[in-house]
Amino acid sequence: MLESYRKRPSLGLTDHFQMEVLQWRLPLANPGKQTWYYAQIINYNECLFRYADQAEYIQYADLDEIVVPKATLKPRDGLAKWPDIIRHIERTPILNTSTLCFPSRFFPDPCSDQIAMESSVFARSVATELLDSPRSKCLVHSGTIKQMYIHWPLDPPKKTLAFDVATILHYRDCVRNGFQPCASNTAYRENTELQPYRKEVETMVATRLRLIEMVFRN
Repeated sequence: MLESYRKRPSLGLTDHFQMEVLQWRLPLANPGKQTWYYAQIINYNECLFRYADQAEYIQYADLDEIVVPKATLKPRDGLAKWPDIIRHIERTPILNTSTLCFPSRFFPDPCSDQIAMESSVFARSVATELLDSPRSKCLVHSGTIKQMYIHWPLDPPKKTLAFDVATILHYRDCVRNGFQPCASNTAYRENTELQPYRKEVETMVATRLRLIEMVFRN
């Protein structure tokens, strides 16, 4: 399937594939967990091929991750947004020649004795104090990357951890070294990085959910 993108870079939504589905037992220790994990890799690489000739930059992130630009980007008008990130990258030589990876911060599920029910996952205001570099997510230049992994490209020409450009706010329990829970002495603190963007983010999420619901209804 991916080879067809090379042959037909203008592949559109009206194009069709014919495939044969084979029922077989996956030779995996934990099929449910491992299939879920590697299915993400397939989706990321499908995106890489599909949009390589349409977008100059591609950002990889999950549904529970929000990319928040740093206020130090000095936006032209109001809050820093994606155009400000791109402008900053393009006028900074070292950033404009590499894959940019943004460190993450975890927002764990609140304890049941602190809050009865969340009105929104984005209402969480307690996050890990230290940024996590190994679980960063990357912004790549189209055409410079041949294969994506979950958190970063495989063998990128150059990779830069851009602490001063943006942060990934990851709305899940803190994990380290794969999926191991963070140590009990992990430091947390009040975090308001999302607050200026919260209303806009919630509106966009609600819009996307309505679109998904319409697709399933049809």
